[in-house]
Amino acid sequence: MLRTIKQSGFFRPVAILACSAALLSFSYRLGSDHFTISINGTKLIEQYVATKSPAKVIYLDKYNAEDKVSIYYSHCGKIGSSRTVLLKDSRNNTLKEWSFSDSQKEAEMTFKMKDIMTVQHANKSARLSLYYKAGELDKAMLLAGINSSQASTASVTVPDDAFADRKTSLLNK
Repeated sequence: MLRTIKQSGFFRPVAILACSAALLSFSYRLGSDHFTISINGTKLIEQYVATKSPAKVIYLDKYNAEDKVSIYYSHCGKIGSSRTVLLKDSRNNTLKEWSFSDSQKEAEMTFKMKDIMTVQHANKSARLSLYYKAGELDKAMLLAGINSSQASTASVTVPDDAFADRKTSLLNK
């Protein structure tokens, strides 16, 4: 019977279709920049740069000063060079900057939540934005908005060209 199925030409197209469906069912996008933001090991944000989704918002009132913020950014599966995370206000002024090594062993960029809270309190700003900058990007990339609480305005004010890098970095690859 197996021989009859093979001879009928039915087996091969069905096998190819099944394999194709299995491979296409995965959500991982090969060759795409992506990032994750976690707090205390709990993933809050995961985004592929190719998708032009609006920036997600992190609300500070949900966290403690000693909580650990971790950011992982992948440039098509590679760690960036000259990596920096920036905290900016709604006028695009850099208020805090963290620099990280280019080491594969230290792919995650980590800092304490109190660093963000201190800047937010000192500047009396309810809304801040978290950016990522690396040698592989033309300019800083918006990762997330930061609000003092959910009671404050949920929208994030960002410059009009905040997503420009997402277009140019993909075109240059």
